[in-house]
Amino acid sequence: GSLPFALFYGCFPAPLVEEIIYRGFLFSAFVNKWTAPKAALFSSLIFAAVHGYSGSGFVIISLSGMLFCGFFRRTGSLWPGMLAHSMINLFFLLLQFPD
Repeated sequence: GSLPFALFYGCFPAPLVEEIIYRGFLFSAFVNKWTAPKAALFSSLIFAAVHGYSGSGFVIISLSGMLFCGFFRRTGSLWPGMLAHSMINLFFLLLQFPD
């Protein structure tokens, strides 16, 4: 794939849609049933599982999901998580396209 295509989709629509789904809907629904830490853990594990990574990739995505839950919980807004999600995606995408 091309770098511009990957950067556009990886840094704009994907983080926005994923934050709405995993933090806005899933985490919010889980918080109504469980404690915030448990809701963050389960929504983040689902977030990581959907990405399809194993091992360290799964752990990194789970931890980032928990961080985004924390941003959402602390600020009441999805925007900080969306921005952080975009920046993390940018970092890892640029690692895949070294030249």
